Amino acid sequence: DLDDLEYVVPNSGNFGCDLFTDSDLYATGKESLKGCGGPTHTSPVTMQLPKARYLTGEEQKSVCRLAVRSMAINLKFEPSNSRCYVDNQVIVPSEVAPGLFDINGMAVINFDESVPLGKASPAAVANVMVAAAATASDFVVAGAVPQSAAPSESPSSYPT
Repeated sequence: DLDDLEYVVPNSGNFGCDLFTDSDLYATGKESLKGCGGPTHTSPVTMQLPKARYLTGEEQKSVCRLAVRSMAINLKFEPSNSRCYVDNQVIVPSEVAPGLFDINGMAVINFDESVPLGKASPAAVANVMVAAAATASDFVVAGAVPQSAAPSESPSSYPT
């Protein structure tokens, strides 16, 4: 049961579908990992921070919780039918905001077989992730520069 897994491995969500269940270990195993076995998509996540640092485990989980909840609402499925984690974080000096650092990562979103491929298409997932990443930079990641998912009226050299 998912609650038991969270009790034993509180950061299990940070491993995506790379966890073993009894069906992986035993011929008589019946449990599978909820949110796995269906489509998997990746989406870039970039946050701008004043200090060079990686997203903490809690921040990663919060970003993913926001992404999964947003997708569940927009794509109409149960949140427990998806798993997410942030992978491959890279820190580079920001080109668009001098003096800040870009923390670039990849959100990996797994769905189970109950979520049809057409419902969780790459385009649908990407659209939801843009808004989720912008919201996460505004409210979830400590010290992150607020981002906008909406285009501006006129181009600018620096974010406002």
